[in-house]
Amino acid sequence: MVVSPNIMKNYLWLLTVSLVLLDVGCVRKSDLDASLQKNADLEKQVAEQSMTISKLQVELTQTKAEIAQLQPLAAKARTLPVTTRLVKGRGAGYTLFLMNEAREALRFSIKITSLGKTHTATQVVDGGHGWPLPGLASSDTVEIESEGYDPTLVKIP
Repeated sequence: MVVSPNIMKNYLWLLTVSLVLLDVGCVRKSDLDASLQKNADLEKQVAEQSMTISKLQVELTQTKAEIAQLQPLAAKARTLPVTTRLVKGRGAGYTLFLMNEAREALRFSIKITSLGKTHTATQVVDGGHGWPLPGLASSDTVEIESEGYDPTLVKIP
């Protein structure tokens, strides 16, 4: 049971005063009755707070369960709606085709890393349309980003 520090402090103080007064022998019945009433009031407050804490713990457990159920949906919502297809050229090199799977146009930011050098490009691609990225080489990496989505990384074999 978790009890408010102030309530516990008051409870202990009243209990101590009652015990001291009883020990000294100078307790009036009205003082003892008042002290006992305050003690009963504090015990009632402790019980009420314990019930409130129990209710809040149940709510917290339920809320955590609801959040856990929503996590996969949140992750799916952040997934970049793009598909990629890699095509090997006739000679050396590859072309990476990006397809915007969203209904609306998306602004793609591309970062191509080749032999330690990075090249960037930006293109708005309408929903359902694609964008070719020619001239890629083996071991290149292509990072595809769009605002509001997690980036996608493609490694050229």
